Parts: sequence; structure tokens; C-alpha cells
Amino acid sequence: MSAMKLIVPALALTALIACTPKDEKACDTMAVASAQLSLRGPDGAVVSGAAVRYEFDDGSGGVTEADCDEWEPGEYVCGYEISGELRISIAAEGFEDAEHTVEVGLTEDECHVETVMETLTLTALDCSDDAQRWAMLVTVTDESGAPLADADVQWGPDVQDDVPYEACEPTDVMGDWLCGAGESGELLLLVEAEGYAHELLAVDVPVDECGRTVPQLITVALAAE
Repeated sequence: MSAMKLIVPALALTALIACTPKDEKACDTMAVASAQLSLRGPDGAVVSGAAVRYEFDDGSGGVTEADCDEWEPGEYVCGYEISGELRISIAAEGFEDAEHTVEVGLTEDECHVETVMETLTLTALDCSDDAQRWAMLVTVTDESGAPLADADVQWGPDVQDDVPYEACEPTDVMGDWLCGAGESGELLLLVEAEGYAHELLAVDVPVDECGRTVPQLITVALAAE
């Protein structure tokens, strides 16, 4: 990384940054970037347009979150004059989500942070997995948590028309059912059992970046009538 790139994200502030340098000389008013990340794909190509965020313990018992700035394609600046541990999350189209942690220290005179400069290589999404994915894995219990193996579990599309429900498939685990192979979107889940009040649930089943169903784990506790 060139010295010029390090200078670009360092912004002049109108207010004096409070510090007490060891040599008792006044600190300047430059705001120095805490972390500067270069994002690349497996082939070394620049990854631009990523959603990059950082969070850190703000010292008050809470966590502060903010977006990192992309100041030129593939170059992201996370925070200014923030020292300590920065936890960074990265989401970019065509790549697996990533998390990264950097430790930001101070200069010897404690006037500024020492910018952490790193290049991260993201992992490309693998969309070749075409294994069947169920929309819902449903566990049915009574109010005490005991499984109800004799429950009747069905699913259907979330529409107003009289579309018949389809039976979910029981697994070899007592009280579990698999519903809606390959389905996604707004679905309905109907759970009934003799001696119990029925439950009708609306379930939103998303897809991942490859367009594959993201299974939802659902536990339904039926109340006795």
C-alpha cells in the first residue's frame, strides 16, 4: 500500500483532538483512519460495492456500530481515531460473508492511532450444491416440552384461495417433520393434534445468494384443550 493511499483517508478536523503527548507538544488536528482494508477476490480482482461495517466497545458498556467508507474501489476505511479492538463484518455479492478483527494501537506520543492496513481475500460463493433443502424443520411438543409424535403437520402457500395443504414428512426423530422441499417465500404451517388446540403460523422462508432455500427451524408447543 502506498503512502499516498494512507494519506487520503486522513481528514482534518475543525476541533482539536484531545490528547496529552508525552513530550507535551500540542497534537495536530489530523484525524487518522483506524483500519484500512483492501478487499480482493480469489483471483486478486478488486471487490467494490461491499457492505462493510465495524463495531467496538465504546467504553460505556455498550457497542457502537458504523459503516466503513469505500473511498476508492476496493479500499475501505473503518473509523477514525478509534483504538482497541474493531470487529469488522463484510458482505459482498458473489462472496461468502466474512468477519475480521483488528487491534488498533496508538502512536508513541498517543496523539493518533496507528492505522492497521490489511488486504483480505474473500471466498467466492459455491452455488454448485444442488442438494434438496426443506423449507421448514418442525418440532411439535406439548406445553411441557414433551414431543407429540402423533401430530398432524401440514404446509401450504400463503394465499387466500382454497389451495390444499400438503402433509409434511415425519423424520426418524419423534416429534419432527420436514415441510416444503425446495419451497421459499411466504408459507403457512398448520399443526394439529388430538386433544390440543391447533396452531396456524405464517412463515417467511428466504433464499441465499445462490437462490437456494434457507431452512427454518420451528418449534410449535400445542396447548391442551
